[in-house]
Amino acid sequence: MALQDILSKILEEADKEIAKINQDFEAKKSVLEKEMATKEIAELSVLNAKTQEALDSVEEKTRSMARRENAKSILTFKRALIKKSLEEFLGSLEMASDDLYGKIIEKLFSQLSFTEGELVIPQRRESLMKNITPQGFSLKSSTEIEGGFIAHSKGATVDNSFKNLVFSEFRDALEIYFANQLKLL
Repeated sequence: MALQDILSKILEEADKEIAKINQDFEAKKSVLEKEMATKEIAELSVLNAKTQEALDSVEEKTRSMARRENAKSILTFKRALIKKSLEEFLGSLEMASDDLYGKIIEKLFSQLSFTEGELVIPQRRESLMKNITPQGFSLKSSTEIEGGFIAHSKGATVDNSFKNLVFSEFRDALEIYFANQLKLL
């Protein structure tokens, strides 16, 4: 065997070895590519799940905020409606007929704890009040109040003005009444 044959044989063996190495390399490369693709798909799946979870959370928070804002708007509207009802009720008390107005005032007189003093009364109801005011009270006409009276006696003051009665003393009960009547509850 000549040197040329030995060299050809070595080159042939080297080519076979290179082909085997290339085949192993391609097989390992294919396995790694498949593993990477699988890993990439898994990571994308996890990322998609996290993204969807975040979107769901944002969507739920947005819906919750919208419900709160809607409830707040409805509550504001209901409060305004009740306030308007109280104002109209006060107006109807102030504009009541002399007969009804007199009955209301007499009821308020009956609840006073004192029997003498000064009454601050609405100027436009002065003549009616002169006729129904109990003995022992002096009258002071005023444009400061529109209905009812404010009683003063020995340092004590009872504010039975219709405005005070509607917007202070009986406000809670009246708000509940109007809310029920207007079907706001």
